[in-house]
Amino acid sequence: MNNHSRILLIFSGILGAGSVAMGAVGAHAIYQTLLAKHLVETYGKAVDYAMYGALALLGVAVLQQLLPKARFFLSGYLIAFGSFCFSGTIFIYIFWGVKDITMFTPWGGTSLIIAWVLLALLAIFNKSSQ
Repeated sequence: MNNHSRILLIFSGILGAGSVAMGAVGAHAIYQTLLAKHLVETYGKAVDYAMYGALALLGVAVLQQLLPKARFFLSGYLIAFGSFCFSGTIFIYIFWGVKDITMFTPWGGTSLIIAWVLLALLAIFNKSSQ
C-alpha cells in the first residue's frame, strides 16, 4: 500500500470512529443538554460531516492505491482537514463553550468544497493509464 493511501485510511478510521462515538454521546449522554440549547441539529450536522469525510477518505484512499500516479491524495488531505476543522470546531464549541472557535468552521466547509472540485478536476485531467 502506498504511503498516501495509508495516511488517508488512518484519517478515515479516526473520523469514522469519532463520528460514531460522538453520535452515541449526542444521542445518549448529552441529548437533553443539546435539546435545551437548541443545538441538536448543529451537533447532528457535525456528526454527519465527520462520517461523510470518513467515507470520502476511504474512497480516495482506494482511488490513490489503484491509480498511484494520479494525485487524488491532494483532495484526500483537503477532505481530512475540512472534516476535522468543520466538525471539530463545532464539537469544541458545544463541549467547551468556545464560541470564537466557530469562526474557523467555514474554513472546514470551504476546504471540503475545494476538495470535491479538485477531485472532479483530477479525474477529468487524469492521464494515467494505471
